Amino acid sequence: MSPTYQEGMALFSKLEKGDEHMMTIWRMIRDLSLQELNKMYQRLGVHFTHILSESEYHNRTQEILERLSQKDLLLYDSDGVGYVETEIKGVGRATVVKSDGSSLYLTRDIASALDRQEKFSFDHVHYVVEQGQKAHFIKLVSILQKLGVPWANSSIDDIHVRFGRVNGMSTREGNVVFLRDVLDEARTRVRDTMLKKTCELKFLI
Repeated sequence: MSPTYQEGMALFSKLEKGDEHMMTIWRMIRDLSLQELNKMYQRLGVHFTHILSESEYHNRTQEILERLSQKDLLLYDSDGVGYVETEIKGVGRATVVKSDGSSLYLTRDIASALDRQEKFSFDHVHYVVEQGQKAHFIKLVSILQKLGVPWANSSIDDIHVRFGRVNGMSTREGNVVFLRDVLDEARTRVRDTMLKKTCELKFLI
């Protein structure tokens, strides 16, 4: 592992353990992200009754690990990595805790799913997420089934509503196209088309 990767892992571990400096930086980044997202939601006329983020559940991951352990679902390999066997062909095991004790996105997703089930007692859940996350949701649903969550027995195609990935874009590589730019471009093209049609109509009259 590169020094940069190791440093990143160490900082993430601090964040999970509640380091106040790291928490302050995280809150600042989260708030800025939400501000920008809310601008786009307003522009699209989208309104939510509840907004819950996966990152809010970092302090409940130990509870999830204990729950998995009580049901004899939590296993550890020789490196100290904790996982659950999905018993699904082509999927393999689902890692839920790193060797340093840090949780993963999957662990926090389990925590959020259980919390929302307790709060809302819904019959069906739909995750609208791009198709590249299919394996993630197969693992998530498999674990939730083992934990006895009723809606997890639905078809994975019903639970995970997939949409296509935009090819050639990567936030890590910095070659993304932002939604606001797409909306601006669409508005400009529609306006130009309307002006052109108006001019053509005037010429015909």
